[in-house]
Order: sequence, then C-alpha cells, then structure tokens
Amino acid sequence: MRNLVLIVFVIILMPVLVAAQKTSEANIESLTAASEKQLLETQLKTLYDQFLEAISQGDVETYAEITTNKYVYTRGNRAEVLTKEQRLMQLEAEAVYVEAFNIMSAKFSIYKNSAIGNFDLEEKDVFQGTEYNHLFRVTVSFVKTKNKGWKISAVHSTPISK
Repeated sequence: MRNLVLIVFVIILMPVLVAAQKTSEANIESLTAASEKQLLETQLKTLYDQFLEAISQGDVETYAEITTNKYVYTRGNRAEVLTKEQRLMQLEAEAVYVEAFNIMSAKFSIYKNSAIGNFDLEEKDVFQGTEYNHLFRVTVSFVKTKNKGWKISAVHSTPISK
C-alpha cells in the first residue's frame, strides 16, 4: 500500500517537475538573450561614439574604416544625400567647428545581421567665436560584415527643436 501511494505521488508530481524544469530553462534562455542584446547595444553605441569622435576630429581614416563602402549620409534639413566619398571630403572642414557631441538617448532594433539605432544627439559648435547648440534626431543603420564586424551603412540626421 505504501509503495502504491508513493507511485501515485510520483506520477502526480512528475508533470509539475517537468514544467518547472522547462520554465527554468526558458527563464535562463530569456536572461541570456537579454544579456546578449544589451551587450550588442553597447557595442553598437560604442561604434557610433567612435563615428562621432571621427567627425569631431576630422579623422577621415577612422570614419572610412567604420562605414561601409556604400555608406550614405542624408541631412534632413536640406534633403541632401551624400555618398561616402562626398562625406569624407567634408569631414576635415566640419571638424574645425564641432566642439562636442552628446548622445541624449539611444534606442535599438536588432535583427540577425543588421540593426537600426535611433539617437537624440546634441552637437556643440563654435563658429566665428559664437557657440551653437544643435539638437538632432539621428537614425543609424548598422550591418554585420563577414570579416570586419559591425559597420555603419547609413545615417539620416534631422534637426529638431529644443
């Protein structure tokens, strides 16, 4: 009789244990995915920080290295579209005026081999001794390349009011 009660107890308890195991595994997978997403977001933000640093320093070499060959830059206020080569020619001239960038917010949508970053970006400039603060909404397209890791393939920048 005692063995019968034990067998019934195990039969009843088994689905509960299996469900608990599956829930635990799902929670671990969920935490792992969240950690991986956070790590990737940090990597993409770091890449974008390097991109901004290259702009502020007029560092054509770094800018060229972290952008794809078919990189496109779009300025929202002028509806101007520049190729990578056109943008590289502008960098040194612009660096004279750019004092600093400040990322105010960042949001990411991440896919298998691509990601979209949306940033609110403050740019501080000095032109002829006068300081200017500009606020932009920036959308950055990132792509994962086979040999070089993540690169920036396109940027769209639109000025916004404060």
